[in-house]
Amino acid sequence: MTNPYWQTYWSTRNSGGHRRSDEEFLLSEAREKIFYLGTGRALLDLGCGSAELLTYFASGFSIAVGSDFSPSMIAQARERVSRVGLQNVTLIVASEQEIWQQLGEQKFSCITAGQVIQYLTLPQIDNLIREASGRLEPDGKIVLFDVIDPVLYPLAKAGILGRKRFNLLTLCARLAVSGLRGSARVCTGKPWNEIGNAYMEQEFEHAARSNGLRVQKTNSMFYEYRYHLVFTRSGDA
Repeated sequence: MTNPYWQTYWSTRNSGGHRRSDEEFLLSEAREKIFYLGTGRALLDLGCGSAELLTYFASGFSIAVGSDFSPSMIAQARERVSRVGLQNVTLIVASEQEIWQQLGEQKFSCITAGQVIQYLTLPQIDNLIREASGRLEPDGKIVLFDVIDPVLYPLAKAGILGRKRFNLLTLCARLAVSGLRGSARVCTGKPWNEIGNAYMEQEFEHAARSNGLRVQKTNSMFYEYRYHLVFTRSGDA
C-alpha cells in the first residue's frame, strides 16, 4: 500500500500537484502527454486525481478508466467529468494494488500514471509494472509521467537549475539546509523529500526486462526536474 503519510496527505485534497491549475496550462500539459499516450481502444489512468488531465486524454480512447486511492480526489474527478459531459469515463476509488481486482479481465491499449511513482517504493513500482504489463493489449504500452530526477530536483529546489552562473558556496549551503530538513522530516515520521521519492531511469530497467518490455526516457516539457518513461514490448518499434 501507499505510505500512510501520503494516504493522509491526499485524503481530503481535491486538486492535483500541477504547476498551474488554469485550463490553458492543463491543456498544454495534456497535449504533451497525449503525444506519448497516442490513441486506442482503452486507457487506464492510475492515480488520475481530480481528472484534470484525464478529461483531455479520454477523447483519444473509446474507454477511459481513472483510479485514485483518495475518495476526495475521485469525488472532484466525477464533478469534472460530468461538467465536461464525457460519457466514456469510469472512475474507481482504489490504490495501485487494489485496482487490478476491480478491473476483472479488462485489457488496455495504454496504462499511464502521472506524478504517482514518487509515492511508491521500488518494490511497489516493480509490482505495478508487472501487473500493468499483464493487462496490456498486444501492442499496448505503459507510460509513467513526471518521475522525479534525483540529480535535478535538488538543483531546482536550490534555485540554480538552468542558471548559467551560480555561487558554489551558496549552492552547497542550500543543499546542506535541504539535507538537514530532510533528516528532520524523517525523524518526525515523514518522507525525506516533501514531494516524494526520486529515481534514476536505470532503476526501472530490471522491471522492464523482467516483463519483456523496453523502456525509453524523455524529459518533461513543463517540469524541469521530471522525466517520462515509455514501456513497450521488446519487439515493438
